[in-house]
Amino acid sequence: MTLFIVNLILLICAIKENVTLFKLSLFFIAMCFVLSFGRSYDWINYYDVYNSLSDYGFANLPFEPGLFWLMKAFDSIGLSYPILNGCIEAFIFYSIYHFCKNRENKSLTIFILFAIMGNTLLTEQIRQGLAFAIILRFYYLFEDDKKLKSVFIIIIAMFFHMSAVICFLFYPINKKQGMTGIVKFSFYCITFLLISYLLWLKPELVSSIGILYGKMVDYKNSYTEGFVSWSNLYESKVLIIYLAILVLVLIMRKKKKKVFGVQIDSSIKALIFMSLTKITVFFGRFQYFMLPVFAAGVDKYFTASSANRISIYKILLLLLLYFVSLTPFWSNTYVHSMNDPVYIFSSESDINRAINRRCAALHAYDKTNNAIIRCR
Repeated sequence: MTLFIVNLILLICAIKENVTLFKLSLFFIAMCFVLSFGRSYDWINYYDVYNSLSDYGFANLPFEPGLFWLMKAFDSIGLSYPILNGCIEAFIFYSIYHFCKNRENKSLTIFILFAIMGNTLLTEQIRQGLAFAIILRFYYLFEDDKKLKSVFIIIIAMFFHMSAVICFLFYPINKKQGMTGIVKFSFYCITFLLISYLLWLKPELVSSIGILYGKMVDYKNSYTEGFVSWSNLYESKVLIIYLAILVLVLIMRKKKKKVFGVQIDSSIKALIFMSLTKITVFFGRFQYFMLPVFAAGVDKYFTASSANRISIYKILLLLLLYFVSLTPFWSNTYVHSMNDPVYIFSSESDINRAINRRCAALHAYDKTNNAIIRCR
């Protein structure tokens, strides 16, 4: 119910921009996610690693070193995993605020971010959430074309999640090349997809790169449906909505092409990439890094086009995004966990009982998912 209410609040605030409502809504939502966690599933792996840090070291890191050494730092001063999670969420929301505050359409921007990533990076995938927050906090470097500094930021983000490497695509995305640039970028995306498929089939090709090789093997073992799940693709409501948003944005561009339509070209490129991510579970990890690009382009477009008026295009975009935000409620695997969080001061026994309920849900609704080690 929390996620449903949060999305509804953000939707209402985004219709008519108001700075006070933006700040109040962001503060309320931040408190919800700083003080509670445990929705969905990936967090279980992080919780178990945190409680067995002595089993790991340089030679056998459980994941990228950024979060691991952050865990070591918190553990060394006797802080619990819920406190660590709360601090990570606080940093993520700080980055969201910093990204949104200088946008003309602040509430629209936060709604775009939350509608697509709220159920993942804010509830379970905190390692990627940290990488995303680092990129988001310093996204202005990409907009200002500060290549050296932005490359450094990408490298830092990759210490938390390797998928941040996709942010190197920001450079061709942000080039204003019109429709030619959009076609060229589509080619880059398809090439990246084919390379990913090759590495999925033959991860030994990158065996000399330890972390990348380990990632490819882990993903291949965890997602037993294969690189492409045709049944999931056929049933993907999100893909249909992404394509609908893409069509809407293309119409918006054509409508104002001679004036400011190119302002939204970066958003079109981001949507093309995000739509391709729905082809494979493995590729899906990269989609979230396109959100700053998509949100920034949409903000520039509506700033130039509608001023203080409420645009019909904006209303349609908000409705489509709201349907995306309801994704967890379409899945038996996720819907139960959405209303069953644990809290920053929950006891270890409360957390373990929640984990047992998550494992039972996976066994009942998603038997092929081996990503959660404790639930195998």
